[in-house]
Amino acid sequence: MPSKKINNEYTKDTNIVKITKNRKSIKASELTPSQQKKRDKKLSKTERQKLIFEIFELLVQGYKKYKIIEQFSIKYNKTKKTIENYITHEYELIEEETKKEINDLRMEANARYDELFFRLVQEGKYREAGYVQSLKDRINGLQQQTIDVKNSYTEDLKTFLSNILQKNDLEEEKKK
Repeated sequence: MPSKKINNEYTKDTNIVKITKNRKSIKASELTPSQQKKRDKKLSKTERQKLIFEIFELLVQGYKKYKIIEQFSIKYNKTKKTIENYITHEYELIEEETKKEINDLRMEANARYDELFFRLVQEGKYREAGYVQSLKDRINGLQQQTIDVKNSYTEDLKTFLSNILQKNDLEEEKKK
């Protein structure tokens, strides 16, 4: 029988199931009832993957978080907190995947705009090249927006309020 290394010790009995707790190995037959209950309650890796895949499908279909929690806590006999942790994990995966897709699309667009920009510069079409550069800046979030703030904003506010009051008066007259 081949030997197997477990916790830096070689053993010939490969059928022993060990649980490491407080750096002490315990045989499956030596488990307390509460430890055995916890071990039985854990999902296997394939069951957990199946659960996560089902949660992912429901999230993509647009189901609400609380509905998924209720359904799976009953179906798999799990606590709501456990299911909520799975859902949070799935949200993070979906978010990462979305960010990756957006980044890939942004990189493709940048490559196309770079090629177009250099071709336009070589042809001497500088105005079009500037427009392409502004499109590229918008994709990368570098577009500048200027907001003109006047010092006479109180005058504009007074005019605005008087116009609103006049409009309200006209609407009231039409109703009568």
